[in-house]
Amino acid sequence: MSAAKREVIRNLELLIIDEVSMLRADLLDAIDFVLRKIRNHQQPFGGVQVLFIGDLYQLPPVVKPEEWEVLQRYYSGMFFFQAMCLRNNMPVYIELKTIYRQSDKVFIGILNNLRNNHFIDEDKKVLNAYVHPSFQLLDNPGHIFLTTHNYKADNINNTALQRLHTPDVFFKAEITGEFPDKLFPMEEVLVLRKGAQVMFTKNDISGGRRYFNGKIGKITYLGEDEIVVSCEGDDATISVDKYEWLHKKYEVNENTKEIEEKVLGSFVHFPLKLAWAITVHKSQGLTFDKAVIDVVDVFQPGQAYVALSRLRSLDGLVLKEAFDVPPMVASSDIKTFSDREPEEEQLKQFVEQGSKSYILQYLLKTFDLTEGTRVWKKYVTENAQEPVNSPAGKYVPRIRETLIAWENVSYTASQFSKWLKLYFVKDEDKNILREKIKGAFQHFFGVLDPMEENLLTWMTEISFVKRSKTLFNEMAEMEDVVLTQILRMYKSVYLTETWIAGEEPDKNRMEDDFFKTYRNKKLEKVRQKVKESRLYADDDFVGVTATKKKKKTTLDKTPSHEITFSLWKQNKSLEEIAKERTLSYGTICSHFTTLLREDKVKLEDILSPEKIKLIKQKMKLYKGEDSLTEIKNFIGGTVSYEELRWYREKQSKI
Repeated sequence: MSAAKREVIRNLELLIIDEVSMLRADLLDAIDFVLRKIRNHQQPFGGVQVLFIGDLYQLPPVVKPEEWEVLQRYYSGMFFFQAMCLRNNMPVYIELKTIYRQSDKVFIGILNNLRNNHFIDEDKKVLNAYVHPSFQLLDNPGHIFLTTHNYKADNINNTALQRLHTPDVFFKAEITGEFPDKLFPMEEVLVLRKGAQVMFTKNDISGGRRYFNGKIGKITYLGEDEIVVSCEGDDATISVDKYEWLHKKYEVNENTKEIEEKVLGSFVHFPLKLAWAITVHKSQGLTFDKAVIDVVDVFQPGQAYVALSRLRSLDGLVLKEAFDVPPMVASSDIKTFSDREPEEEQLKQFVEQGSKSYILQYLLKTFDLTEGTRVWKKYVTENAQEPVNSPAGKYVPRIRETLIAWENVSYTASQFSKWLKLYFVKDEDKNILREKIKGAFQHFFGVLDPMEENLLTWMTEISFVKRSKTLFNEMAEMEDVVLTQILRMYKSVYLTETWIAGEEPDKNRMEDDFFKTYRNKKLEKVRQKVKESRLYADDDFVGVTATKKKKKTTLDKTPSHEITFSLWKQNKSLEEIAKERTLSYGTICSHFTTLLREDKVKLEDILSPEKIKLIKQKMKLYKGEDSLTEIKNFIGGTVSYEELRWYREKQSKI
């Protein structure tokens, strides 16, 4: 697993798993193992909160007979709640009772009886009234055939399409960036004919609610890049908008340590598919007005329930054959699990206890500095034998000194953690906790802030040293630990406040300007300090802010300063070049330092005679250290750092 993925997992706070009815117990145990391992935390799921969402009476996990032959030695069943990691930590069961898809009380009663294994003869009688063996799907537009197997659905769709005496029209997806084939949300090439029955696979993104995921319609027009669909009961036709699916990855923001998404590529296509037939599995989550249901080959508990519950009402139901109760029977394990649902009053207590427990665990983790101790000691141990004049050996004394300071602050933090545990046991005045957390942040920030600045300074210095990637990464690991501690402590103040006030946390308030800009401002301060003292230019600082390896590009191999030189020869000013190239003025100035070094420009070309004379006179009088900052202070504000660099570059060649 890549370092970036590990960092995302280490920074997780909440994991949401949807369609949990299909989640296998062994897979959940694997998730638990990975989270504990990477987060180095032996609590279930490595201390991450987990929210499971789904209807357990829908499609169950898929387990092959040969797999179950092995797994049954360890598991009583394959539902997610039968995982080993949940045996002593069973999640709280909450069932949402409001039904939005159906309004017919008779139909709702039948579906509930199916869910609860109470299917009675009266229910069977009602459903079998909708059996129509001779029903012809192709003669009844607007109906969709729900079947159990892919091959059945494919055969129906292909046969129906070929019966249309209209030409094929091909629509190809627009793919940009990185979007692997295995992640395609639909076929790359959509083959349609005028008159084809289609289903929308997304909701209307225009806000007009013209269609929804699962709505059935008929194609009335196919243009070069246009599809028009007519739906039964609608007055107007629908000109279908293309939909954009995004391929994203998740990274940890190096400044805030928050998980952020990054778009890698896109897949743009018409959100349509042939819809004379679809499998029950793929219908999960969809809503239909009319459906022909085939339950003859039901092979999973819940399949028939899923198929029936896709319909809004019994009025749109057509059954190919009557069915008996056995295929509809749900697992008794599900009922046993769902019977654990707490009463409302008990649920309120769970929420209160859970939020209190969460705050305590968050604070204890925040003031646990053992990870930092491990990282600092690792560096000292691995580099103790390095020569003192080597890049790695040079920093050993500094890191050893910082380690001592870290161990001292870690001890103080551990004592504070003991106080926190005692406070939550006694359940004392919450105002005491509020003031304690505020004071703790101020105290620890006073110690950790200089450490952060030192590490950024050392990383900046190391970025100029050749073949120092390993050393830089070691420093970056230490800086990551310090920054994470600072930001967690800062967040703990706000989270404690909201918990005490009984309010919902607001991400925007919690991640304010300090939170978002702390590292950048600190880094800018360090860069300026190093630049002034070491005579480095802006271009030299690439390594500190962009530590990840960049992909090579073959678009333009012309050196950056040569491009600047070319624009300058077109009589463009430095300000104009900076604007055109979207670079800072300081970067353009550094290019001219290089051009002076290569004798491609003369000092007189970029500096006025008066300015050269002034600097020359002042330098004759200057007797201080060979420091750009000291020289700048001596000359005064009439000369910039960039102009001094140019002058010194030219003098070094004399």
